[in-house]
Amino acid sequence: MPDPTLFGLLILDRDPFTFADFPGLFQAWLGEAGGFVFAGLCVYLLYSLVGAKSPSAKERMNVPTVMLLSAVVALFCYAGYFVLLLVLASTEAPAPPDPTGFVKYKPPVFSSKKIDLVLMFGGLFSLIGATTPFAQRLIKLRWRRIYALAKLSVLEVYRRRIVVVVLLVFIPIFFPIAWFLPSKPADELRLRVEVMSGFLQLVMLVTAAGFVSFALPSDVKNQNIYTIVTKPVERFEIIIGRFLGYGSLATFALLFLTMANWLLIESAISSKNISEQAKDETFKARVPQRGKLIFESWKGDVEGIDAGREFNYRKYIAGNPRTSQRAVWSFDSVPSSLASAAGNQVPMEFTFDIFRLGKGVDDQGVDVKVRIVSWQNEQVAPAVANVGTGDWGWKVPSETSRAALAKNIGGKAEEYLDPEKKYLDDARRLLAEALGGQPEDFKEPISIMTTAMDALLTNKADDKDRKVWEVANKLAGDYGFFEISTKNIYDSQPEKILVPAALFKNAGESPPARKDDQGKTLPAPARVKVYVKCTSISQLLGMAEGDLYILEKERGFGQNYLKSSIGLWCRVMIVIGLAVCLSTYLAGVVTFLTTAFLFLVGMFAETLATFLNGRAGVKGPLGSANQLFQAQQSTAQDDGSATLRAADFFDRAFGWVMRRVFNLMPDVDAFNWTPYVSEGFNIPFECMVMNVVSLIGYLFPWFLLGFYLLRSREVAA
Repeated sequence: MPDPTLFGLLILDRDPFTFADFPGLFQAWLGEAGGFVFAGLCVYLLYSLVGAKSPSAKERMNVPTVMLLSAVVALFCYAGYFVLLLVLASTEAPAPPDPTGFVKYKPPVFSSKKIDLVLMFGGLFSLIGATTPFAQRLIKLRWRRIYALAKLSVLEVYRRRIVVVVLLVFIPIFFPIAWFLPSKPADELRLRVEVMSGFLQLVMLVTAAGFVSFALPSDVKNQNIYTIVTKPVERFEIIIGRFLGYGSLATFALLFLTMANWLLIESAISSKNISEQAKDETFKARVPQRGKLIFESWKGDVEGIDAGREFNYRKYIAGNPRTSQRAVWSFDSVPSSLASAAGNQVPMEFTFDIFRLGKGVDDQGVDVKVRIVSWQNEQVAPAVANVGTGDWGWKVPSETSRAALAKNIGGKAEEYLDPEKKYLDDARRLLAEALGGQPEDFKEPISIMTTAMDALLTNKADDKDRKVWEVANKLAGDYGFFEISTKNIYDSQPEKILVPAALFKNAGESPPARKDDQGKTLPAPARVKVYVKCTSISQLLGMAEGDLYILEKERGFGQNYLKSSIGLWCRVMIVIGLAVCLSTYLAGVVTFLTTAFLFLVGMFAETLATFLNGRAGVKGPLGSANQLFQAQQSTAQDDGSATLRAADFFDRAFGWVMRRVFNLMPDVDAFNWTPYVSEGFNIPFECMVMNVVSLIGYLFPWFLLGFYLLRSREVAA
């Protein structure tokens, strides 16, 4: 029985942030965070200039000139923003979105539009004004005092035996997960990673929020704070000291528990207590190269078929031997290392969903055909539907391309008017030279190369199969083409094929500059394209963008497991930062509830964003109330009356405001790396760095708020 190579079923409903996303994220951060800072700045200026009565309050609420000028500039920027918002606002209601359609999260991109630039500069000047007193106080900070306050925070936790309680709670992790949650052997390691991550997150977050929320309010209530503020200590040093103290302790506890669980997994692997299937699925860190997915047919680009799944993550193509429908993955770039892969074999892994329109045959999958081409071998869809074999043809090269091809593989340029026929003739000739015989003996060279690939996959290849693969590799390098004639796959069953390494060498050559009829330079073509066809009748084959990838290399599980703790660490730091900042003014219970509310709402950010962005297919408050009073269905059409237009305008304005308020919630899902580890995918380094950058960007406005709250509070004896 062949040993199938399994891979993870990772659902990519959002891509992690990378360095390329930083400009857009930074612009969005200036606009959103700056707006809240501007609101707080206005309150601060009004109170300091009008409301502060006592001399001590006026001394604390001083207004530097830079702060006042920045607020004025920001005011003009925001006034211009709202003017542009009203001018550019569409008078027609947008078309209702498909409430069942899947919308992949896309990070913001940098925009040079006037309205976006005005909003960005408004936020920038708001932050400059609000951070002026903050920056003046930063000069007076002394790390020796901060260290003393952090040490005091650690000692408080130690005296209350919080660490001992947390460690006792984690005693069950030292036992096999199968004792508590029975599962299939292939899922044991995956389940352990998921359960451990969830349990660790729950305990760490609840403990951190519960203790930190009550620490500073208890000091104020018990008047212990007097022994600190009456000494030459900056008040913001209290916030930093508390955060660093609790954060360092949480970091140590998290690192210890993560290392302990990793060592337990390693010991289970060494003692062979984990099944081979579980190791093949999870105990690795794949480095994938992913492409962009589109659906095409003889009509051109199509949307893909909606099979009516509740989770509409995948689109489908119809199965038929003569169909022209294809799922096409485009890889704009490929690593140069693939051209020199070991054994001239580059793995490509995928998993597809099968939606059966008929009963079919039990224990039988569906047949697919996979074609991989470089940019030098452009494919052309059939002119009409369901004609011949339904295969896409080879585009006849131009004079320049034919000359280049002739130079590459030998021969005259005029011989390549039918490149597909030339490919098959060369394949038969090379197979005859490698295996012996005559070219006419090898009528189906593509099927012969597919059989050799299957033998290599199952480690059953003999010398004949290796010779055939060398032929396939040479042809792929010359023509930029390789095809799997037939592969039988099963519903949601991981599959793997091999691609000749020379194809990526062919794709690595620089394409010539292309121009349109007006002389404008066209974008460079995709280096590699993968065409997938379903040949089984009465079947729908479903796929999403992340379901197929080129496997660049594999890394170790241990390193990847430790990297996943960065995301969990960021979540814990968010809770600690929120609790420390809010506790500067709120009572312990209120701080705990507010921190928990912000974090929990952030966990359901995607669902709430669906409603706030209008993708749920429902109206806003006034529109829904009107439908309720009129006893109308939610899908009822508007009659265009003035009342409904006013309600629609209010609902859109309400949605705009709520989207701004929604940004107060942390993007918790951006820090979740558990699916990557449990499914055996590598966590990129740049994504971990962006996690830390996002953490700093989220906590900075809160620390700024904590600075002003503690500064304005009367806590001296």
